[in-house]
Amino acid sequence: IAASELEYIRDKKWKHQNAIKLAECLCEELQNISEKEINSIVGGPLLQATRFDNYKLVEIIVTKFPSSIYYHHENGKNILHVAVENRSKNVFKLVSQMNQHSHHLVTSIDSSNNTMLHLAGKLSEEKELKKTFRAALNMQEELRWFEAVKQILPPSYYRHLNNNGKTAHQVFTEQHSYLRIQGEKWMKDTSSLCAIIATLIVTIAFSASITFPEIKNCKNALPISFKKGFFIAFIFSNTVSLSTSCIYLFAFVSILTSRYAEEDFSYVFPKRLLCGLLMLYASVEAMLLSFGCALYFVLKDSEMVFYVVFIVVVLLPILAFQHWRGPLINHLFSLVKRKNLCFEGID
Repeated sequence: IAASELEYIRDKKWKHQNAIKLAECLCEELQNISEKEINSIVGGPLLQATRFDNYKLVEIIVTKFPSSIYYHHENGKNILHVAVENRSKNVFKLVSQMNQHSHHLVTSIDSSNNTMLHLAGKLSEEKELKKTFRAALNMQEELRWFEAVKQILPPSYYRHLNNNGKTAHQVFTEQHSYLRIQGEKWMKDTSSLCAIIATLIVTIAFSASITFPEIKNCKNALPISFKKGFFIAFIFSNTVSLSTSCIYLFAFVSILTSRYAEEDFSYVFPKRLLCGLLMLYASVEAMLLSFGCALYFVLKDSEMVFYVVFIVVVLLPILAFQHWRGPLINHLFSLVKRKNLCFEGID
């Protein structure tokens, strides 16, 4: 990390610590005024902190003034409504764990007769601004957030109608229709490209299995060098490359032929996409290894040249991929491992 970056991090940390201390001092100064005055003073900052997911500030205010948690905006939205609408996961977790307050906040309805689930069904501005190629992953996150909010809401509220006569699920479907279309397009385009790559790898792996360098000097249908370790490694790696590329191909064909329902974006697509990409990685590694083994029989009289070429052609691409691994694979790993989206973020 550069010195300027370290200085920036230290400056941000210093400002954060001082802001927390200032908030604590201000709360101490407000201890002796009436409850009505307190709520009028801290209510606005409390909802603003909730909007930006500043759970530390929310915790300080709620701890000092427990009644402020019931403060609501003129449109009827309380702290939990604002947290849900703005995807403030940390504040959502903090407030929902306060058993003495959570039931009243969860079952509250705003001035437009929206439940907390209706607000979870609305597409946040942050999601609208993200790039199109992320649409499928955004759709997955939105679905998980909707399901997480639904888990803490009483079932009787699932079919509650707002002032527009719509249930929460209808609001979600309407608000996310464009995102679903863009996600479907991204998934199809990606799957088509990956299916072509898989077909090429299958072709290469199959061709390599029948065009081994010493196949002409064979006896009883086996090369003379069949006892050598490099030949055994070639057969094994080529078989692995062929089988994993087939699995990789099937994974993306299954995505292409899917019905693209909303719930598929939540669990089915991320797992199939991750499985397909990992199989691609395995098949490419195995293909490079089989190429290196075949290269041995071409350059076996020049071992030094062989080892140099083997390292450059085979090992460097593998190490490079493992080093970068790709933001998509990293993101998919975190999504598959994540059991509940809304409770991530606080230790």
